[in-house]
Amino acid sequence: MKLCVWKSRLRGLISIFIVSLFVLSCGSNVSRITTPYNPMPYKAPYKSPFPAEFYMVKAPTAGDFVQLQRYLRSENATTSAEAGLVLGYYYLCDKDIDRAGEFIRKYYNNPALTPYMATWGKLLMLELAIANKSKDDATLWGANLKGGVGNSASEQAFSTYCTLMRVRIDKTEHPYNCVVSRIEFLDKQLTSEISDVLASGSLKILVTGSSDMMEKTGGIRYFIQKHKLDYRLTISKEYKSGGWDYWIDMDTYRLKGKGVDISFSPAVSHYVEKIDKLIPINTCDTVIIGWGNDYQGEAKDLIRRLNMSGLADANGYDISETKVSKTVRDQLTRLKHNSFCAIAIGSERDIGNFVPTVRQYIELPKRQNIYVLEEVDTGEHLKLQQLPYYQNAYIIPVLEMTISQKSRDFANEYEIYSGKSPIADTFLGYDILQFIHSHSGEGVKSNEPSLSNVKAIVSGRAVRVPRMYSVDKNGNIKENKLNIGDDFYTSGGY
Repeated sequence: MKLCVWKSRLRGLISIFIVSLFVLSCGSNVSRITTPYNPMPYKAPYKSPFPAEFYMVKAPTAGDFVQLQRYLRSENATTSAEAGLVLGYYYLCDKDIDRAGEFIRKYYNNPALTPYMATWGKLLMLELAIANKSKDDATLWGANLKGGVGNSASEQAFSTYCTLMRVRIDKTEHPYNCVVSRIEFLDKQLTSEISDVLASGSLKILVTGSSDMMEKTGGIRYFIQKHKLDYRLTISKEYKSGGWDYWIDMDTYRLKGKGVDISFSPAVSHYVEKIDKLIPINTCDTVIIGWGNDYQGEAKDLIRRLNMSGLADANGYDISETKVSKTVRDQLTRLKHNSFCAIAIGSERDIGNFVPTVRQYIELPKRQNIYVLEEVDTGEHLKLQQLPYYQNAYIIPVLEMTISQKSRDFANEYEIYSGKSPIADTFLGYDILQFIHSHSGEGVKSNEPSLSNVKAIVSGRAVRVPRMYSVDKNGNIKENKLNIGDDFYTSGGY
């Protein structure tokens, strides 16, 4: 047992010694190549029985994992080693870092690898270091990879790497610069995370989400910086204990902590519940409702309420499918009415399926209106190909990203701050921080108006002030006044 321990320690000391020498000699050599790049002709040294280059550039499928396991068991050393390396890459794509590490570390320096795949072995060790947020390892591999400059197989691997990692460089730049860009990306990510986690703040806030957390939390970080707040922000993929004052789940837009449990989701559920406050239903003889996947229950309940109340003859269908079925088309075509209202409920994508269908299949009377209750406005309705369908339609978005002046002003501010256009998460994260900043245990009290017009918290939901817009034939937006009373901001429908 002692012998194994000393062997292990000796191997570790030797490894550290070798790495130290390498860092001293090459560690500062991770820099961009500024001379113009002249691609070298590349030809594979021999035709391998395993199509490694094909598997490296294709999107992995379940069948690929099965096939690669077969190649892994091949008696051909090159086939087996390259299949193992590709499997490591696929697990890395699948964000299974542990499994990826097992395969990549086992096969990256296998002597049977072709020069092209040997370079990929080092590139995958770099990506493994980036995934594990190890700046030292990433720098080490960046310096190692620079030794491949001038080798046709290595430069071919660098070019493919640029494409797969979506790193944009000029055609005259050497593809090795993609390696430098990836290390710079890690450096920026670590700098941002360290400043967030180590900030000593009066409030400890945990933010979780499944993916793209730097983009998801842009609005949160912008609010803190803009107002120079003394908050300690920790970003994680999953919840972990830490005595947090607040926890923000950016997958569900739920805020918990200090006596609150509130959903800031841009769901249209409350608008559907209070639809008689938004739409003059009593002027419609017939109402047809199209609902997205998340709103089937609310929509069917609305149809039942309308039919039972005698306000209108109502029916509807699921609009989440891209293609409208023949049955639905026939139903729409047969509709007879004196006045007609169509109500779309769902995401912008769902609504993009419904409104054109209504325009196409229903011979609309003069007394007709189309109402759009949508989660997020991203400006899709104002695109030229969509504009004809939305002329004179009434749009009521829960979250405004482009349609109001306030949202456009915020988008411009954020773009100056981050260099990127905001996404829906940017608006929602900013709004949640506004609430935290002004929360006194009784609701929202702030000098700065809520970015997404949050007016009240009803049954654990943030309820926003509804605004109705219409679009004329020239694409001009007009706000239509809604007479909303205080009873709109309470639970329960008519």
